[in-house]
Amino acid sequence: MPSTKTPSRLLKLKGSRRLNHGKVEPVAEAVTGSLSPPADLSVAERKMWNNVCGRLEGMGILASSDVELLYCYVKSWSTYLECYQAMKRDGPYTENKSGGLSKHPAFQVAKDCYTQMYQISQAFGFTPAARGHIDAAKTPTVQDPKKKGPDRFFRTGS
Repeated sequence: MPSTKTPSRLLKLKGSRRLNHGKVEPVAEAVTGSLSPPADLSVAERKMWNNVCGRLEGMGILASSDVELLYCYVKSWSTYLECYQAMKRDGPYTENKSGGLSKHPAFQVAKDCYTQMYQISQAFGFTPAARGHIDAAKTPTVQDPKKKGPDRFFRTGS
């Protein structure tokens, strides 16, 4: 199976040394505002959509090409919550045909949704491990030249 090459933009964000120098690659258009959520999202899904868009925009990596991946993330999150509510209501086990206990039918669906959300979270840099691989721009802190000693490293409330 042929391997797909990681785009230079992502390699650069991760701080990789394997940048594809000299090769021109299509670049996704950066978005300066939140992406409009699809019309079929519920109110709770729209809130999650805006939350995720805000995080990506804060990291400076929100792009119009992220719409499908965001949609999958939000729908997986919503389905996961539905499964969780069903298991909370019915309990984690159900009685099977032979009278024994079996996992709730929603358990595997919830597990699959969680796995998909985790993978998308890795792609967007939401997990601690993924953030370690992304070299996000950091705002330099300006030190007050009037402060002396260890106080120069701490901000005060004023």
